[in-house]
Amino acid sequence: MIPVSRQRYNAAFTEQRYAAFTAELNQAVYWPVDFRVAESPLFLDEATPPLNPIATSR
Repeated sequence: MIPVSRQRYNAAFTEQRYAAFTAELNQAVYWPVDFRVAESPLFLDEATPPLNPIATSR
């Protein structure tokens, strides 16, 4: 994981951004999402071992 990227992302997070994210998500799908969505991306660098070697070799 890249700690600096994670810290920047967390610092920029607001409930208003989360509400906008889920509103956009709910417009894109037929059924509204009725659970807390994990909106946080993974910040990985070259030192992180691949989770799925087949997927990363393509």
